[in-house]
Amino acid sequence: MSRVRKLEKIFKIVKRWLISGESKNCVLLSFNLISLLNISKVCLEHPSILKDIPAIYFLVACMLASSVISLSLLLVDVDIHRKNEKWINHSNNLINYWAIDNHSFESYKIALSNRYDVEDNLTKYEEDLARQIVRTSKIAVKKYKKFRKSMILLSIGFAVFMLNLIFLAFLNIFLYIKK
Repeated sequence: MSRVRKLEKIFKIVKRWLISGESKNCVLLSFNLISLLNISKVCLEHPSILKDIPAIYFLVACMLASSVISLSLLLVDVDIHRKNEKWINHSNNLINYWAIDNHSFESYKIALSNRYDVEDNLTKYEEDLARQIVRTSKIAVKKYKKFRKSMILLSIGFAVFMLNLIFLAFLNIFLYIKK
């Protein structure tokens, strides 16, 4: 397999991961916005619900924060010229976007030549393709990290909301039994 084919194949794999990250963030953002609209509608129709279930405020705050993180992914800025490069383990998989994220373009080029017997003197096209692989990997990693943060916030919000509902249910049962 030629160098160009190897690089193109790696790029296709990395690009698939990027598309997957984009899709997950779009689904999460859509879920948050639709849920926020529905919560707003219910609160407008039944204002007393805000007094009855105070955890709605926390849930809405978590959903808003999760949405802001998801929206920030539209403005991903990745610096491929790292000043403080991480230590690079040369046994890393040079196709996996998480492993590629540990590399600058120069270190990735060296790792490719060591691992796949690719000569150091890449053509301009091959060099551009390798740079794009590194850049796309960094964007994909950034998107997945932010997606995880958004999901954690959303999970915490729902957990607090559900605990509040359970607490209110037990409180109402206790007050009913006490009568």
